Amino acid sequence: MTISARRAVINQAIGMVMLRYGVDEESAFSLLTTMSQQSNVKLRIIAERVVADPARLAQLPSRTAQSVRVRITAVRLGNAGRGNPDSGVPFKHAK
Repeated sequence: MTISARRAVINQAIGMVMLRYGVDEESAFSLLTTMSQQSNVKLRIIAERVVADPARLAQLPSRTAQSVRVRITAVRLGNAGRGNPDSGVPFKHAK
């Protein structure tokens, strides 16, 4: 798989998460990376799974699902990326 193909599948998954959860691009990417880190599966593979079967977003392991719900709630409340370690919201990395 070429680099551009990898990016395309990740971007598709980001778009699907944005649509499903009503979050912005940065938050959708953060959700996918959280899923990747907590399941110890490469981001590209997570993205491929989401694109192949969008229902997988609803079938997350409980720990990941809880982190995703916390992250979505934080985004909706405007607290995204503030890095509160007790909230389950990961620290935002400097660009």
